[in-house]
Amino acid sequence: MAQTSINNPPGRVTDLVGLKKKGSVVTCETSFDILPVDFAHRDNPFQAFIFLCSYKGSIDAQEYEFRKCYARGCPDNLCPHVSQAVVVANRYLQKDYRRLEQGGIKIERRLFDLDDMTVKFDGYQKEHD
Repeated sequence: MAQTSINNPPGRVTDLVGLKKKGSVVTCETSFDILPVDFAHRDNPFQAFIFLCSYKGSIDAQEYEFRKCYARGCPDNLCPHVSQAVVVANRYLQKDYRRLEQGGIKIERRLFDLDDMTVKFDGYQKEHD
């Protein structure tokens, strides 16, 4: 079977599944981060935190990496609080894990951890106050 060549690295979970279905050998693992981002709502600036999952692995021995944002959280009422954001992020992440597994890609089902995200969230707040 001909191997799939990668002209542009994948940028979505569906790209990984599609390449696997075409016969590529796909590996995947995840890691998580929380980053501060400046937003504005009705001309009122505020800082929120986005919950990112990095997907990395290889496709036919060629390495790839991309990130996906799963939620945003902030300390005020302009967006979900950090604890709600973790719950929302994990729901969407679990859907993507199911897509990967149904597509034949093995992956360790790691989730955003509320304690870890809260520590990072609090750390960013203290740095920027």
